[in-house]
Amino acid sequence: MKKISLLCLLFATSLLLKAQTTPEIKNIAFYLQDGVEILDFAGPMEVFLGAGFNVYTVAKTKAPIKAMQALTIVPDYSLEDAPKAADVVAFFGGGGAYKESQQENILAWVKGQTAKADICFSVCTGAFYLGEAGLLDGKTATTFHSSIPDLRERFPKATVRDDVRFVDNGSVITTGGISAGIDGALYLVSKLKGKSVALRVAENMEYFGWQPEKGLVIESPFVRAIWEKGMAKALEAADKNTVFYKGELLNLGNELFEDHKNTEATAVFDFALQSFPLSADDCAVIGKCFTAAGRKVPPTESEFLALVDKENWEEAHKILEATKAKMPNWNIVDEGKLNDIAYQYLAKNNHETAIHIFQLNVAAYPSGFNTYDSLGEAYFAAGKMDLAKKNYEKSIELNPQNKNGFMMLEKIKTPVSSQKK
Repeated sequence: MKKISLLCLLFATSLLLKAQTTPEIKNIAFYLQDGVEILDFAGPMEVFLGAGFNVYTVAKTKAPIKAMQALTIVPDYSLEDAPKAADVVAFFGGGGAYKESQQENILAWVKGQTAKADICFSVCTGAFYLGEAGLLDGKTATTFHSSIPDLRERFPKATVRDDVRFVDNGSVITTGGISAGIDGALYLVSKLKGKSVALRVAENMEYFGWQPEKGLVIESPFVRAIWEKGMAKALEAADKNTVFYKGELLNLGNELFEDHKNTEATAVFDFALQSFPLSADDCAVIGKCFTAAGRKVPPTESEFLALVDKENWEEAHKILEATKAKMPNWNIVDEGKLNDIAYQYLAKNNHETAIHIFQLNVAAYPSGFNTYDSLGEAYFAAGKMDLAKKNYEKSIELNPQNKNGFMMLEKIKTPVSSQKK
């Protein structure tokens, strides 16, 4: 492959970004029916929540339902008042899903939701909801092992596989039953946010059985074009209907880098950096790739944290400012890690050091409401109420649903004599 000019790549990238569709996935709707299999939905819910998505439940009505006649669930929404569109809509097995999916009012809701969703996801016999909505026609799918014949008979236009844990058709993902839903959910996290995020979620769940290679992934035309023709030509061929996800690009770049194809990996990573904010873990891998390609990169997370440990606040701020100016989507340090360090000092009543570290987190993640919320907490603990109020207000501005911010503002309104000084 010929070496790709960075200037040409960035120019092509800027053109594509104006034309293509890059969905931002935040909200995931779980449709649950009475008798739903518990692990079908609970496993993926654990995965998606751990990866930072907003998950809400929808059922036929708001009346409590029984999962496997044992667990009582109170749905967040009914068909009537559920949000009009979710980024991902998911369906699960149990409770005669194959029959419920044919009910007229439910099917109408399913068709309306799936038509607007970026991705449709099913576990077990939840695949029947997607089939009734016409989403499996011409696609490959899977379901619970004993329901494979029924799915084949009901939807003859689909290719139904009995030898994979999950199948990704691009915008439609189906999985086998029960524990296979965890595998499919981890795969979806990997697709959207990168494999490093999915592995971290799996580790936090102490789930060590995920084997991505046991799924079937039908590559998107854009990703396939990158493999076959290179980044520049793939960009040239892209149009307004081209859809790609951050995780797909990061995973591809990682594979190329591990295969010692540094030039190709660099081109993919440049595009990802132009397109998305990237985590500190992602940037660490990209940094190794860029360094191998002879390019300068910001300090590593460990180098940055060494400055924090030495309380060299001025130098740390300079590094963050310079990085944001040159590479806005590059993140040196993990927000949660820096937050944890600051809270260790706060727990020891070392307010000044905690405030400095929280200020660094605000500088690193200026659009994250939690960084302002935490800084507000440190100012509150230090008795600096004006600054606490200012940061809590900023956190609410960024996230109007920040209940803690509203609660703390109410506390600040109490008489000064009752507050900790």
